[in-house]
Amino acid sequence: MEGDLNKIEAIIHHGKGVGVLLPINSNSRCTSWHATETNARGRILEEFLLSKHLHIMNEESTLTTFLNSRGSSNIDLTVISNQLFSCATLRSQ
Repeated sequence: MEGDLNKIEAIIHHGKGVGVLLPINSNSRCTSWHATETNARGRILEEFLLSKHLHIMNEESTLTTFLNSRGSSNIDLTVISNQLFSCATLRSQ
């Protein structure tokens, strides 16, 4: 997971000033992105996203972001930087 977080950090750095949208196949669970529980991997990712001032755009829904024969969950995330969050907030007003 550390390697993935380093890649995300490099992308954030590259997009500094213009904004970043990250589609993330997190394979982690966290109530912050509407999973039914939080696991260790989800806790690590949640803390990382908060520390980088990133915003999770997933909305609560009866639909899930992942489905296979073993079940469904919310492990796929859409994450944006502060710059894009500000733009999205202005446009929704």
